[in-house]
Amino acid sequence: SVLHLNTDSEVTVRYSHGERLIELERGEALFQVAHDSERRFRVAAGEAGVLAIGTQFDVYRKPDAVTVTVVEGAVAVFTDAAPQAALQVGAGYQVEIGSQVGSPRPVDAHAAVAWLERQIAFEDRPLGEVAEEFNRYGGVIIEIADPDLRAMPISGEFDAYDTDSFAAFLETLSGVLVQKTPTRIRVLKLIPANREPPPIAQ
Repeated sequence: SVLHLNTDSEVTVRYSHGERLIELERGEALFQVAHDSERRFRVAAGEAGVLAIGTQFDVYRKPDAVTVTVVEGAVAVFTDAAPQAALQVGAGYQVEIGSQVGSPRPVDAHAAVAWLERQIAFEDRPLGEVAEEFNRYGGVIIEIADPDLRAMPISGEFDAYDTDSFAAFLETLSGVLVQKTPTRIRVLKLIPANREPPPIAQ
């Protein structure tokens, strides 16, 4: 089996005679699991659990939920509160696990694991969510305070460390103003020409 760790991620590996347990403490990991009928493969991420059988899947532990994306094969997902109510999720599907297991939805599995190639790929995802993804990688922080801008759906694929190209893309969006310093990119609603935007913090 092979484990790939994304940036700012941490796992603890515990092997026993009957189980291969990976505890995802934070961040994101892609698992390529070799089947072993005598030693199951389980991922624990907070209250969320994933059981794999000869498969490839991605687990992303966020502050308020865990996202599981199945690239190949199938997994069973569950919560510690209801382990008996495990839900099987097949390839090309993604599920959110919070206090309970959500409904699987079809996704572009390539986009979900684009980080393996230092890429961030997204389709109709909220701008605020995409900005948070960029902030995991680069030293330049993208700041978006306006809730309408954060909810704006966008699509694209970028180098995870190329915030300049992403900022240039944002400048092409209607109604968007981008302010840049060496350490910060601030995204604002475009305002009338006779009003000055607020100063950007250094």
